[in-house]
This record gives sequence, structure tokens and C-alpha cells, in this order.
Amino acid sequence: APPGAARLRAAAAAAAAPGRARDATIATASANLAGYGYVFSPELIEALRCCDWAEFDAWWHGVVGAVTQAVGDPASFPKPLYPDFPRQVMHATDAELYLNACLHYFGDAVGTRIMPAGTQGGPRAALRAFRATKAIRLGDLAGFDAVAGQLLGSRVAWGTTEVEDVRVVLATRRDLVVRTVAAGPLPNRENRAHLWAVAEAAQDVELADAVAAGFDSATDALRAATVRAGFSPALAPITTTMVYAASERQWSRGWWKRASMVAEESGRIRFGTMPGRVRRALLAVVDRDPHADQALALRPGLWKTLGERLHPGDYARRFPHAYEVFTALRNGRLVAANGAIETALAAGDVPALLAACAHRPGEVVRRLDVILRRGLGPAEHAALLDFLDRRGPNVSTRVLWQAYEHLAARNRLPVRAVLPKGGAAKVQTLPAFEAPIPDPLLAPVLTRLRGAIERAYAERPGLAGERVWVDPALDRIRVPQTMRNVTSGYDVVGRGSRVALASVAERAPETARMFVHWRDLTGDGGTGPAAGGAAGAATQRERLRVDIDLSAVTYDADFERVDAVWYGNLRGRGFAHSGDVTSAPDGAAEFIDVDLARVRGGGARYVAISVIAFTGQALADVPECFAGVQVRTGDPQRGEVFDARSVAAKFAVQSPGRSTVPLLLDLETNELIWVDCQLATRKRAPGLNVLGTELGEAELIRGILAMTGPNVADVVRANVVARGGVLVDRPQEATRVVEHGPDGLTVPMTEILAEWL
Repeated sequence: APPGAARLRAAAAAAAAPGRARDATIATASANLAGYGYVFSPELIEALRCCDWAEFDAWWHGVVGAVTQAVGDPASFPKPLYPDFPRQVMHATDAELYLNACLHYFGDAVGTRIMPAGTQGGPRAALRAFRATKAIRLGDLAGFDAVAGQLLGSRVAWGTTEVEDVRVVLATRRDLVVRTVAAGPLPNRENRAHLWAVAEAAQDVELADAVAAGFDSATDALRAATVRAGFSPALAPITTTMVYAASERQWSRGWWKRASMVAEESGRIRFGTMPGRVRRALLAVVDRDPHADQALALRPGLWKTLGERLHPGDYARRFPHAYEVFTALRNGRLVAANGAIETALAAGDVPALLAACAHRPGEVVRRLDVILRRGLGPAEHAALLDFLDRRGPNVSTRVLWQAYEHLAARNRLPVRAVLPKGGAAKVQTLPAFEAPIPDPLLAPVLTRLRGAIERAYAERPGLAGERVWVDPALDRIRVPQTMRNVTSGYDVVGRGSRVALASVAERAPETARMFVHWRDLTGDGGTGPAAGGAAGAATQRERLRVDIDLSAVTYDADFERVDAVWYGNLRGRGFAHSGDVTSAPDGAAEFIDVDLARVRGGGARYVAISVIAFTGQALADVPECFAGVQVRTGDPQRGEVFDARSVAAKFAVQSPGRSTVPLLLDLETNELIWVDCQLATRKRAPGLNVLGTELGEAELIRGILAMTGPNVADVVRANVVARGGVLVDRPQEATRVVEHGPDGLTVPMTEILAEWL
């Protein structure tokens, strides 16, 4: 909303005064945004008429940046290798395609761009049908505060995007952050660490101390110190990220080759120096935790490294318990509680296990599969059920949902899918369980888990009088279990979610057009096109060539490969690739058209879209690297190759690896399946292509389709029932409708993660 919208509305009578934004200006702005698929709401037009020029100009630049970030900018989108795509590719002979590729590769080798002959492309017929426009509505401070409050109240871990949003909220609405912290600790422990580190970086001592006062375990202090050092609060094993460097000798012909691989991280967290105030704040947390010895024993290496910076001996009198446990750690006298848990599990001693987890009930919930599959006698089973009855509501509802969904599906899963904790999203698949858990053991546990969830929800504000209709399509949209490694830019949904391909002018889509965009690196890590003159020559010398490849591979229902379209095969049955662009000094793009009916008719069930850095960089390090999918109907030759109005999904490509699968197409159901997972590759040298990822990609698809977790519909229904609302069968009967419409979820995912999960 423009600044001071309420004040400006009150000044509507002066809208025609000199210096005000006139109707012609507002109409021009609205027409420009229509090219992106957006329209102004009547309330927004009224408020804009009240703006002076400075306010309108600031608002306009902000909204244009947000819109282009959401869908891409047609005006600056680079042309593909074949600008008259897809016709040029489909009509060219194999010999022409091959020779054009050779000339293009040769041009990169000698430092010039050689494009295929006759590829300027003439005027294209206008696009007749595109997705419904989205309205830009007028916001207000209360709406901003609501979204900010939901962000702070999220029950899943923030990612980098959310942390940056928190910085903005702190800079603009510090009082809101202070009130939220004063009301109680943030629900997610990793987010507490992030907020403490953000406050420390802003030198907001009062807020940092208030956040630290909510730390109730020594591990909270470790997470806070880890975030302050620039690492993830997940405390997962740190992986080494490889980056590439170039030497001066290899720039003789403008072709970048790998000179060396440098480890960005050594694999060990370095906490850096800490001022006395920070040391005292962290030691105070350790000192007041009665179970600090167990926390230190669980991660002795990290704690020893942190202890070198905290100097607990200097504060032995002030924090005697902290000094005692650090001394025991240094002398090797600590025994981790996990050892007692594992010993009890190995011995099948359920009473001992429950006793070891008396103050950590979440450990029992996370290990329910192991406990049940080892077999329980009647007395042990009764003790377990009693534990879940008493302690279940004390466990995070996110953990309860994970256990419930896993156990409910585990006996029928074809494979097991695991998403290891950490910054990189990598799905690992394991064989299905050899033996099912007998229903007499499993069913009562599921009942206790569901009961614990509903009892936890019943303590939240009531929904009496609310009549809620839940769209059945939300059964197929997963709630994300973490934002730590979730790609930004797309509707935030959990991995494995299925979203129907958007209709185009009320017609089913016929063509899905995938796209990827990127820009070369520069020697100083910067970005941007080369300037003219001597400065431009220097930028060109420092440029690091980046070659991103877009590929599509089809699989049948048994996950056997059917076809592949990539830079070595630009055409297939129902496929067309726009050509391999091997560098991007001014930006580059590649496209793949998928004729949904023809590809389906060729025996394919799934289309896996992959993005691979051929030149070997980590995708997260590549500037302006984003991808997405457009939906078209009718002749795919109509309209520009990239038209923002037809974009169904656009997202940043920020995988820490060299290869990622952002999404799948299910051709049988015409759905997008959100994957957003890194594809493990054995080959580290440049030259990787989709032919070298066949095994890993098929396993990744199996794993994504087998993943379990709560869906939006189940979470909302459980809340409505537990909190006194009523579920209705038709949207016309509802006071609140929860569905996935053209603008995404009608209940934003931020609200679901904060108030419903």
C-alpha cells in the first residue's frame, strides 16, 4: 500500500491538485502491469489518486520489483538460441542443428557469440489465451503486522528468505517484534536462534537479551552461537561446498576452465571471537539448564569448540553449573542420554526407554517405528500408550504429525523416503519395511497421536461459530516441515505436493513450457552485463563463464526412462528444446516445450525437469538463476517465447549442488509435483549432463512420490474439530473457505505454519 493510505484517502478532495498522480499516469501504470498478468483493484486506484508524485514513484518502483520477482520480466528476458522457437527447431534438419551448435561452441572458445544464421525471428502472432489476471489490492498496517506476526510465530524453521524478512520487520516494526517476544518464546527453536542473531547483528541488546531469556536448554545456546557464526542452526553435519577458481593464463581465449577447487568450508564450525556480553548470555543459558550435561554429551565436538570461545572458567563463580559441565566435558566424564536410549532399545527395555525420555518425550515419538517393530508385550504396550496419553500433548504438533502420517502409511509404502536434516535438500530412498507392524499394536498408537494433536489444538483460540469448507484438492498439498532448504519464489508448499496445472482462459493446458534464466559470474563475484569501453573490456576479462542446461526426462509408471530432451537431443516425441546456450554475459535462457497429449501418448507418465550447471558451479552461486513453467493452449508458436501472463510457477534455483530437480509433471493427472531437491552426482568435474543422472533421478522420483507428511486439508480439519468449529460440505454454506485458487492458498501458508500446524 502507498505510505499513509488512510491519510491520503482523507485528502481525496485534493487529488487533482498540482503535483498529484493523474489518472493518465495511473492508467499507464496499470496497463504496464497487465503485461505481467496483474491488475489494480478499485480501492488501490482510489488510494493512488491521492498520492503525490514522490509517494507514487516510490510505490511504483517497489511494486514493479515485486511483480518481476514473482513472474519474470518479459522486457529484459533474453532470447533463446533459436528466437523463433519452437518452429525453428522443429523445421531444421539434424545437420543444421548440429552445425549451428558447433559454431556456437566455437564462438565461446574464441570469445565471441556466433548465433545460428537467420535466427533474428520475425513478428509473432499475439497470444490469445493466458492465465486469469491477479488483483493487486490495497494493504494496510494491520495486514502487514498480521503477516509479520505469522512469520514470527511459524512452527517450522525459517530459511534464508524468512530470515531476511525478519530483518525488514525488525527495522520497520521493532515494537511488534518486542511484543511478540514478550508474549513468550517463538514456537520453533531454530527461529529463536535466528532472531537472537538478527538482534545481535543489529546491536539491539535489549531485544537480544529478551530472546535469550526464552532459551530453555543448553542446545538453544549452541544454536544461537552457530547462527551468529554464519552456519545453520540445524546442527547437522557440515558438508564441504566446492567452488571453482580461474587463473589468468586460462583467459587467453575467453574460455573459462577449472583451475582448482577450493573448500568454502573446512567442515568445522568456527565461532569466531565473542564479546563478554555474548559469552555471559550464552553461559547463562547453559547454567540454568538442569540437563545441560546431556546436551553437551550429545555433541561434544561442537561444544568443545564453543567452549574455547566462551571461557567458562572466567565465569566459574557466576555460572558454576556451566563451569561444572564444561569441565566434565573436557575431562571426558559425560555420558549422552542417547546412549541410554539406544541401550534400552537394543535390549527391548521399554520402561527404561520411557524413563530415559522422561524430559524428552519427542524422542519417544520420533522412535515409535523402531519401538513397535521390535515387538511389545501387553504390559510394555500399555506403558507406551500411557506415556503418549500423558506426555503426547507436550510434543510439538509438527513432530506428532510427522509420526502419525508415517505410521499411518508405513505398511503400504513401496519404498521409504528420507530427507536428511541440513541445508541441502537430498531425498534418500530405502527399501520398504520387510514386515508390517501388526494392527493391534499400531492402531492404538495412531489413536493416541491423533488425540495428542487435537488436545494441543483445543488449547488454541476457539473457532466457535466458524463454518469451514475445505477444498478436497488440499488433500494433495503438503505442509512444509521446514523452510530451511525450501526454494523461494514459488507458492510455499511441502515437497511432494500436487497442484493442478493452471487452466488457460478456462481451457485445459495443452503445452507446458519450461524455462531457465541465468547470468555469468564475474571475477569479483559480482554480476551484470559488460559495460562499454575499457571498463567493459575489464569486466569481460573477469567474467566467469556459466553454462546452465535445462533438460527433461520422461519415465513410465514403473520409473523406466522413456525419452530425454537435452542439449544433445533437441527434439523428441512431443518435445522441443530451444537450443544450448553456453554462456550468459548479458543473461541467457533455455526453454523446453512439452506437448502434454503427445508425450502422454508415447507411454510416459512423469516428466522430470532438471537444471544442471555444466561448468561446475554450485547453482546457488549463479547470479539471477531462476526457472519455472508456463502453460499454453492452442498453437505454441503464438505469443512471445516468454510471456509473464502464462507463468504458472517461477522460482529461484538455489541448490547448493550442481544439479537439481525442481518439479515433475504427472501426465496422467495433469499436475505439477513439487520436488525442489538436489540431485546427487558422483562427477565433480565440469561436463555433467542429464545422461549421467539417470539412476539418481529415477530414485529421486520414487522417493518424492513415497514421502509422507501432513497435508493442508488434514491440518485444517483437525483444527476446526478440536477448536469448536463446524466442517461443511459446500462452500456456499461456509463462513470461511480454504482452497487453492488462481492466487494460491486462500489461507496463506504463513498463517497455516503459525496458527494451524
